[in-house]
Amino acid sequence: MDEDEKIIYLVHKYECLFNVKAKTYSDKNCRKNAWQKVSGLRAASRADARPLREGARRRTKHDASRRFDSAPV
Repeated sequence: MDEDEKIIYLVHKYECLFNVKAKTYSDKNCRKNAWQKVSGLRAASRADARPLREGARRRTKHDASRRFDSAPV
């Protein structure tokens, strides 16, 4: 399992990080705690959590735009 797969696996444990329909998605404390747990599980420092979070956000936006771009008209 490479680093990206590990991150995906860890993030999917916390629905508040990726599911916009989840009640906890808008809960900043829930998301903050989840990112701290994900970064802790990776044995990373708190400073590593922000780039991890930003990278996940970029990948999600990129994937979403690809879905809409490929839809038949």
